[in-house]
Amino acid sequence: MLNRKLGSQGLTVSSIGLGCMGMSSNYGHADDKASILSIRQASQSGISLFDMVNVYGNGHNEKLLGQALQGMSDNVSVATKVGIQEMALNQKRMNGRPNCIRSELEKSLNRLNREYVDLYYFHRIDPDVPIKERTT
Repeated sequence: MLNRKLGSQGLTVSSIGLGCMGMSSNYGHADDKASILSIRQASQSGISLFDMVNVYGNGHNEKLLGQALQGMSDNVSVATKVGIQEMALNQKRMNGRPNCIRSELEKSLNRLNREYVDLYYFHRIDPDVPIKERTT
């Protein structure tokens, strides 16, 4: 598997990553057992980048990945996104305010059972938050 360097901070990941959205939402019934097996097989095949969003399955996606990565090598990189908040069943809103970002990151870390994520970025930009506020 080829690897790629992302950015200037030294993060190197597999050139092919695994997007986990379909394991929790949008494509029918979630099958946790099959999804965990897929994640582990992907890692054994050299895939080291796993990507999800805090709102996929209302947090289920991150919990699932956290479960799948338990006991596995630290040679995996986790990417998750922020910027959309789940408000109620099937209701979401954009929120890019710094206090929301910090709060959502804490929730993501708890669901993932990790101390950090390797790549954290906006899923959607909140046009109501000035760019200067987003970077503080």
